Amino acid sequence: MARVRTVLGDVDPGDIGITLAHEHLFFDTVREGVQERHLDYVVQVNEVDGFKRLGGDCIVDQTTIDLGRQPALLRRLAEETGLHIVGSTGYYHEPFLPDQLREKDIDAIAETFVREIQEGVGSAGYRAGLIGEIGSSEIRTTALEEKVLRAAGRAHRATGAPISTHTMAGAEALHQIAVLKEEGVDPHRVLVSHLDLDHIEHLRMVAEQGVFLGFDTIGKPRYRDQYRHTGDDIRLEVLCAMVRAGYEDQIVLSHDISRVKYLNAKGGKGYAHLLREFVPRMRTRLSEATVDKFLVYNPRRVLSF
Repeated sequence: MARVRTVLGDVDPGDIGITLAHEHLFFDTVREGVQERHLDYVVQVNEVDGFKRLGGDCIVDQTTIDLGRQPALLRRLAEETGLHIVGSTGYYHEPFLPDQLREKDIDAIAETFVREIQEGVGSAGYRAGLIGEIGSSEIRTTALEEKVLRAAGRAHRATGAPISTHTMAGAEALHQIAVLKEEGVDPHRVLVSHLDLDHIEHLRMVAEQGVFLGFDTIGKPRYRDQYRHTGDDIRLEVLCAMVRAGYEDQIVLSHDISRVKYLNAKGGKGYAHLLREFVPRMRTRLSEATVDKFLVYNPRRVLSF
């Protein structure tokens, strides 16, 4: 029987409501030589409260091992807020990948993922419900990144857990899918992330593979364009184009709040932006049934195994 694996246990997919498919609730890592840390539990309770008050029900935390995930805080947040939270296992991309992965073979890396899905994540007392986000560099997928990607594929084969990949606005998406298919992964069990500013023709090529499409940087400025806040205008046009092309059953939504500056408390749009601002705009262009697919029914299908 299919289930969604949350940090508080397995639940029926029908119990999962409005879902943010790609977020980072707590993290502690170094980006471009700067410590990027969000470990303030009180702040995070306030941050997710806006999402919950607008009807939000589930958040998928895709913070990987090398991005400094915080399993104990994740479980506490689920217990005290009542939100369904899905935790992940996996590694990100270079230069974040730990050096010890270079000495491990594909199966050894896969064993780590399998253990966290089947047995548990450290001492936090929960099992991971997703393999991801497994990343590629923008220009090409490096040899080490491909090794981790293949490990994700093998862990999926062993457990059935869904895979989420990281792209730079769609770059390397087709290569990721090809590698996973070589490892025997059904593309319908894969979510390719950060596609919401991709070129339509390339995005259609990705969608034709059967994967789920992550429109999951909603509220952020355009990629590499931190000074022009036109991203959501373009996202909405791309989204509507993909619906017209027949791919509404493959799209999920989120914000990818991966830096402190994206939090409400730091002047960002926060976790409520999707429901507060973007969804009302979608409803002027798309049917209620289509919007419900993005928010509820497609995420259920992504997360179920």
